[in-house]
Amino acid sequence: MKYIKELVLLLVIVLFILFLNINEASLHAVTKKMNNYTQKINQYIKTMNYNNNSKTIYTLQTGSFIKSKDAQKEYVSITNGWSEKNLDYLRIEKVGKFYTVRLGKFEDSAAAEKFLQAINRQLPTVVILKAYIKKERIIRSYGDE
Repeated sequence: MKYIKELVLLLVIVLFILFLNINEASLHAVTKKMNNYTQKINQYIKTMNYNNNSKTIYTLQTGSFIKSKDAQKEYVSITNGWSEKNLDYLRIEKVGKFYTVRLGKFEDSAAAEKFLQAINRQLPTVVILKAYIKKERIIRSYGDE
């Protein structure tokens, strides 16, 4: 959807070339622009395919912070107060301009809800999210330290 204007412009340019029979120098400039737009469109399509092919999971988000140090404090607080069996997939992710602290990787919302009920007293503000785990966003991960 992001490149609709470019697609329309690309079509207009092609029609312009076909109907006005422009000179060779102008044709080269138009072709160069068309190739640039085609590359942008292909890149956008790859991004869409990546997101569509990634498997969504359910995870718990314990907090979202503007400052990395605040997310680090939350992360350390969780690791210090919990047994190791509850720390699977504990991580800090950089999502946009926020540092989020997330916990768990669940196949369905029922499993996430069951885990949430077990830990709700320690972290009462936790929310369940449907999300992707993208390695490039992970800043810190329990077990990788």
